Amino acid sequence: MSLMPERTLPDTELVPYSVALCTYNGARFIEQQLQSIADQHLKPDEVVICDDGSTDHTLKLIDKFSQDNPYLNIRLFRNSENLGYIANFEQAIKLCRNEYIFLSDQDDIWVPEKAAVQLSYMLAPNTLLSFSNAARISDRSKPLSPDLWSCVNFNVVRQHQLCNGHSLEVLSRHNVVTGATVAFRRDFSLASMPFPKCYPHDAWLALNAALQNGLVCIDRQLIQYRQHDMNTLGAHYISPLQKVWRALWKPRDKFPKDFYQRLEIFSQLIEDKRFPVDFREKLNVVLRFQTFRLAVIEQRIPPYEGLKEVLKWSRHGLYFSHGAGWRSILTDVLQLIRSMPYRVIARCNSGKKEK
Repeated sequence: MSLMPERTLPDTELVPYSVALCTYNGARFIEQQLQSIADQHLKPDEVVICDDGSTDHTLKLIDKFSQDNPYLNIRLFRNSENLGYIANFEQAIKLCRNEYIFLSDQDDIWVPEKAAVQLSYMLAPNTLLSFSNAARISDRSKPLSPDLWSCVNFNVVRQHQLCNGHSLEVLSRHNVVTGATVAFRRDFSLASMPFPKCYPHDAWLALNAALQNGLVCIDRQLIQYRQHDMNTLGAHYISPLQKVWRALWKPRDKFPKDFYQRLEIFSQLIEDKRFPVDFREKLNVVLRFQTFRLAVIEQRIPPYEGLKEVLKWSRHGLYFSHGAGWRSILTDVLQLIRSMPYRVIARCNSGKKEK
């Protein structure tokens, strides 16, 4: 599902675009990624590569590929110190010269029509950032199931919401935009800088595009998104049955890293007057709900008080709009019940010490 009908680009139409690619010890896959960019039906005007201090053969492989494919116009920059992936992508974007910029990881594979298809969406006047679905592959290039959007729970309902003016609400639940699938306008990206140090650049750009009603999703698998042990971020699938099993028998003592990142960035966005008042008010409610869930996981809330809060947030629909519905309710209720014996023991021990 997409926000607008796809525009077909004639073979003779040249739309200059840049690729911003960041590398760090990517020797194992960088040649495949560069070859897939070189094989695009619509070639890039430049490929800006920022290397973040690789100690393997990444730089040598890039140099050789550049010599063998001079038409690709690879511009390689070597960082004097490790910046980290967020600051490195910010730097790479700034170095790009064209109006349209595609982000690229070092280990994926673009399908040959990716650039042409995605540019057909980017040329619409209101589009600031577009992102697509992706097939998933292993480190040996074997197909993995399901696709990327299934892994990030970007289902048909949320696609419909995003395409019909509710993209901020979708993103307030969790980020569904994967940077390796993204293209955007250069002026828009520069206006969104500096990128927050605590929040992934792709999620930040998506929020800013959604703020301006310029976020577009493309329901096509335009890259093969590689999963391996060295992924900075990944998209690993957990089946509904596995999730229920975890809720029942394997309670967690913390949330995924992106949960804490969202709490921090939401705290900042509530004070950001660029965002509509009604959205900031909704975000404040979401922040209170997520802070409550964090207190449950960390056993910082009395069980009986916590069960009342679960009932309250359930009635308000937050467990369904910003959680996993009944599964999240079950998880929190069981966590609160499990914490009861420990609190009783803690009270008894405290009483003994006072005597």
